[in-house]
Amino acid sequence: MKDRANMDGISFIFTSFRSLDVVNRRIQNIRDISKQKKYEIIFLSEMEYDLKDAADFKYIKTNYTGSVKNFNHGIKNSKYEWIAIVCDDFQITSSLLYEIPDKLKLLPFPNNSICNIHYNQVDSTDTKAIFIPFVKRKFIEEELDGVIFNNNFHHHYVDRWLFEFLNFKFKNFKCETHGCVRDVDSNCNRSYDTVDENFFNFLYENIDTIPYNKHVNE
Repeated sequence: MKDRANMDGISFIFTSFRSLDVVNRRIQNIRDISKQKKYEIIFLSEMEYDLKDAADFKYIKTNYTGSVKNFNHGIKNSKYEWIAIVCDDFQITSSLLYEIPDKLKLLPFPNNSICNIHYNQVDSTDTKAIFIPFVKRKFIEEELDGVIFNNNFHHHYVDRWLFEFLNFKFKNFKCETHGCVRDVDSNCNRSYDTVDENFFNFLYENIDTIPYNKHVNE
């Protein structure tokens, strides 16, 4: 873990259940903004896709339902110091993403280790969520139980729990927003929304006594 954490670059962790055409567009989008940069794309899905690994790309077929476990599994299979979460319903709009680590270095801990990169949200602290996290690997390992999102969620409310946990744990926490991502499709799978909302409420009500990656059956 220590050796990987010292590798400058960005690991894009990407998951989808949409068409191959959509997936390929998102992959190409990352490549377009990453020319001459150190990066990798880890794509994971429970769906079967006709995709082949490349020097900058790894496809992992999983048995996980929902995005959260796919994201967390992708982090375990990635190598660079910074992790960028990528969903299939938005696209990265700027190579300025690669300048964020130097900007965050000027901030105190923990604000130097995580930010929001969703440009539709001017200030994620107002909405109490980290919509699209861009986060340092070491921070995930040491402060978030080794996962970017609590594994018991399916897809939604994970961004709210991430914010609320950090806001409670670190009294000086403030998550900056660097606008490098925009929505392109809001047609999400909301079949687990009630389950995710109930789990979030349980976590929030017990925030002073439970770990970040707490499971219901523990």
